[in-house]
Amino acid sequence: WGDREVRLQREEVRLADGTLAGSALTLDHAVRNAIRFADLPLTEALSLVTENPARVLSLSQEGGTLTVGASADLVLLDSDLTIWATIREGGIASAHR
Repeated sequence: WGDREVRLQREEVRLADGTLAGSALTLDHAVRNAIRFADLPLTEALSLVTENPARVLSLSQEGGTLTVGASADLVLLDSDLTIWATIREGGIASAHR
């Protein structure tokens, strides 16, 4: 956060004075929450954590979708929607199981 010190407390990111500064919620957990608590279909939940952030950050030409010319950065989820593997620039960056 620039020159500000932040601390991770549970799943919260807080400034040194305790002010909430963000979340440490992982995107796979966010997808599961969207499905469970908002009753969203999987496709819509995935869009919320891929396409929408890429568009907000003006990265939609580079990522957030599976299209020709987009970066080959992917997270593969298993049937429980937990991370199975991470692909970076077209190659397996890490396997989680």
